[in-house]
Amino acid sequence: MANAYAKAVYVGIIAGMRSMSAPAIVSDHYSKEHSSELDDSRLSFMASPTADIAFKVMAVGELAADKSSFIANRIDPGPLTFRAISGAVCGATICTAEREQVNIGAIAGGLAAVASAFTCYYLRRKLSENTGIPDLMLGLAEDAIAIGVGKRLL
Repeated sequence: MANAYAKAVYVGIIAGMRSMSAPAIVSDHYSKEHSSELDDSRLSFMASPTADIAFKVMAVGELAADKSSFIANRIDPGPLTFRAISGAVCGATICTAEREQVNIGAIAGGLAAVASAFTCYYLRRKLSENTGIPDLMLGLAEDAIAIGVGKRLL
């Protein structure tokens, strides 16, 4: 199994792909797998059943909204900032739970989210242009990758 810092990077990559899937996956895990380290931290909310449900609802909403034309690009300043925050919080949560340096987890998760956002944005555009695969299909494939990797991560 990957160490906490690698997990922080992986969850950051997921946040870059789908900003709400990362906290939904992390919260789901820690709401079921108790971590005494999280109990006494500022990130204890990530392990609450209420947050677990809320993040899942937001993740489903994001998956649906991603397929619409009115949503801003993930690399626009607002969405990119939110993805970085999502990756940072999730990376910090993992490192807190696994007794590693929280700041390193936050930085790793946040930077991975930004890198992933740009990579996935341009990859999806190029694949659509070069193969003719509809963007909707590529978006669904990206959803499956983010969810599949996330479920295996923790």
